[in-house]
Amino acid sequence: MSLIAELKRRNVFRVGVAYGIVAWLLVEVASVVLPALHLPDWTLTFLIIVILAGFPLVLIFAWAFELTPEGIKRETAVDPAESITSKTGRKFDFAIIGLLVIAVVFMFVDNYVLEAEPEQTEVAAEQVPSVEPVEREKSIAVLPFVNMSGDPEQEFFSDGISEELLNVLAKVKGLRVTSRTSAFAFKGKDISIPEIAEKLNVKHVLEGSVRMAGDRVRITTQLIDVETDSHLWSESYDRELSDIFAVQDEIAAKVGEALKVALLGADFRPIRSIPETSIEIYSDYLLARQKMANISFAGAGEAELLLKGVIERDPSYAPAYTALAAAYQNMGRYGMLSPSEASARMMPLVEQSLSLDDKQAEAWQRLAYVRLAGRDLEGARAAEERALELDPQNPVILRSQIRWWGWTHEPERALVYAHELLRVDPLSPPAYFETALLYERLGRFDDSERMLERIRSIDPQHNVYLWGASSLASSRGDLTTSLGLMEEATKIDIGDPEGPSFIARVYFDLGDVAAAEFWIGAALRLDPEAPWVRLMAALLQLYHDEEAEAVAIARELTQPGSHNRLATRGIALRMTAAADRAAGNYEAIIARYLTHYPELADGKFPTGRSPNEYFPVWEAFLVTLDLASVYLHAGEKAKAESLLSLVESELPHWSRAGGFWGWGYGYANVELHALRGDRERALAALREGAAKGIRFMWRWQLLYNPNLKSIRDTPEFAAIVAEIEADMAAQLERVREMERNGELEPIPEVSATTP
Repeated sequence: MSLIAELKRRNVFRVGVAYGIVAWLLVEVASVVLPALHLPDWTLTFLIIVILAGFPLVLIFAWAFELTPEGIKRETAVDPAESITSKTGRKFDFAIIGLLVIAVVFMFVDNYVLEAEPEQTEVAAEQVPSVEPVEREKSIAVLPFVNMSGDPEQEFFSDGISEELLNVLAKVKGLRVTSRTSAFAFKGKDISIPEIAEKLNVKHVLEGSVRMAGDRVRITTQLIDVETDSHLWSESYDRELSDIFAVQDEIAAKVGEALKVALLGADFRPIRSIPETSIEIYSDYLLARQKMANISFAGAGEAELLLKGVIERDPSYAPAYTALAAAYQNMGRYGMLSPSEASARMMPLVEQSLSLDDKQAEAWQRLAYVRLAGRDLEGARAAEERALELDPQNPVILRSQIRWWGWTHEPERALVYAHELLRVDPLSPPAYFETALLYERLGRFDDSERMLERIRSIDPQHNVYLWGASSLASSRGDLTTSLGLMEEATKIDIGDPEGPSFIARVYFDLGDVAAAEFWIGAALRLDPEAPWVRLMAALLQLYHDEEAEAVAIARELTQPGSHNRLATRGIALRMTAAADRAAGNYEAIIARYLTHYPELADGKFPTGRSPNEYFPVWEAFLVTLDLASVYLHAGEKAKAESLLSLVESELPHWSRAGGFWGWGYGYANVELHALRGDRERALAALREGAAKGIRFMWRWQLLYNPNLKSIRDTPEFAAIVAEIEADMAAQLERVREMERNGELEPIPEVSATTP
């Protein structure tokens, strides 16, 4: 008998086929199950090695042994006349068929049922202008270079090298470069290059290391094609530290050349050289940029000092002027400076930076901020367009475009920039936060919540998630959840005085004045001059019937050049108007409003400044309605009606709900109808707003609002306020329960009181 025939008779081939099918199924199932069990990456490799090693052993076993009715015996011990290998072979045939059916079913389920859709940026397909897509093949992420110096204090230098290369490559036409925030999200994490590339949706990765020793630096870098797991280019540099800029230029040029050959082709343009300075100055510049990347009150001040030192030592280093201007803009946006003071500090820096290098996109972006602060809307828009032209992938510029269009009557146009922002910065909490705000602007609160949940999945302790989720909860009337998130946020940036004052505002709304007073005290200890902190102190005086003291604080907040932070000026103007109204000093009130909001004199709604600062849209409604009310009392009914008509025309363009960073108009429609004397419509609007959970500063908006005089004495008004009070009492009881459960820290010696 031939060898082949004997192999068939002993079922060796059948055993081999069955083993192969079972082995394949084991590997496929393991590839799904092992990651879920968080086992090491080598576990699957080890399993495959064991399976391969077992294959020849199984074939030898099938040749040497036979399955008989009495069990497994050596083949030589079985009488050929009693052999049942033919029957066993039939059983093997059925087993193989069964295994094949299982394999086919598994393949179908794996490919068509279990396989999830790839995660997509969740931006709806509105009819908006489209941006030309960049193919995945033309994409790259620059990972943070590893600090090999043995000194953690030098981490900023290796990070800075990576960021500079990223910024240079981002200017290459036709190449999509993942932004710093997303690329650096994997720093210090044990994640493979292919997995990083998949999460960032890029085909190429640039990685490397930096080792500093004395006055020398060794930089090793490599450009990887992830799909083929091949190195397009790699190089090591041993240079004097003074040659660092030449090394960066060389790396960027060689990467660009490699990409040109591999994929960019005719789209490739020469890469600009990195501006040079001394290595000591450059180190301070990089350290300042690192402190600015993680904004905090302390970090912003440290960055300012470092950049001032850089400029003093090298007045010709253009990037430092732009970075310092950016630091002041951040201080303005986060309440550390007034927008007017921030823009005044920025203007000479931006001008000097552009005079040294007018190809800096971010310098043009800072110029747009300054021009907007000066009410030069056309000039600001021109600077915005120039910035976008120079660097269309820059997250700072894209976020500004979102804010710009968000404040128009065409907010849908901002979606195209939100889409692009999430494409180049897919793991950035600020990018998702900006998109969440845009969805809130569009009244799509579920989409806004989805964006915030994406931030939470990236970093549940990120400040923009905590404050954004708090604002969203507040806009839905859920003050309990909002309060918990706020308290958590204040523990992260302990130097921010606004956090405790925001908590105080929630306790005011809940009716717990004692707790509000405690948090106002905490805020005043951090910064007694912060505008929102002082405003909360003024509200506390009102609740204690100390109107003169409240008005004194409010007058300081309405002085020319004062810091208007989160509607503080609009609220303070209403407080100061009360005494002047009683004395009939209408001209003084009108002059104050037109000084701060000159647009109203021309019949324009005061939102043009809004991309420049956190300026809730309800402030624009607030001051327009208040000025209309003053005109009514002064007998200038035509001017009053003109402003009321302006409010009426604006209402359809904005959503109703929204807090600090929201776009909602709150109870503005109630005031509109009340000032016109239409009680029925005013009360209907009030009931609708209360039912929708409008609770943001509701006591001040309803109980201390002179514009609601025509409806305040009606039984229905009293009934609606009683319903809100009952809701607040129920939520305050939940707060007390959270304190008992340890979810909130109890306020020392505080008991709930109602104003």
